Amino acid sequence: ATSAYSTYGGLFKEVVKEFGMEKALALAAKQGESMGAQMAATLKKKLGGKELDTKTVAAVTKEMMDGSGYTYEMKETPASVVMKVDKCPFYEGLKMAGLDDKTIKSICTRMGEGTNDVIKKQFPKLQTRLKFRTSPDSFCTEEFALRK
Repeated sequence: ATSAYSTYGGLFKEVVKEFGMEKALALAAKQGESMGAQMAATLKKKLGGKELDTKTVAAVTKEMMDGSGYTYEMKETPASVVMKVDKCPFYEGLKMAGLDDKTIKSICTRMGEGTNDVIKKQFPKLQTRLKFRTSPDSFCTEEFALRK
């Protein structure tokens, strides 16, 4: 997964050269929208018409993270699912491609916004938040919170 994300990072750098940073980030946001659509569809299928709950959100998130090289701790409460992501192949791949932390944070933030926008359309009570790592050896925190 890290190698694939390194290739994505290389492509991102070329898009920046060709079209500028803002266009590259807008295209990254579209990838986030794609991930959000996938997550929303999986949630809808697993719920089978039932009301959204954090147990289902946790199960779908785990499904999406496992097997892709992520190392994380997940904490589930009735109101939220919080993941502390220690090892992230996306981050590592983008670093391998030569991107700096400020740019990676921008990519992750925009992708997260794209994901959140799509999920909120189908599940208005579900909000996603990303807290980007404070240093290369730190961790990111992702939260899925159910609003009342």
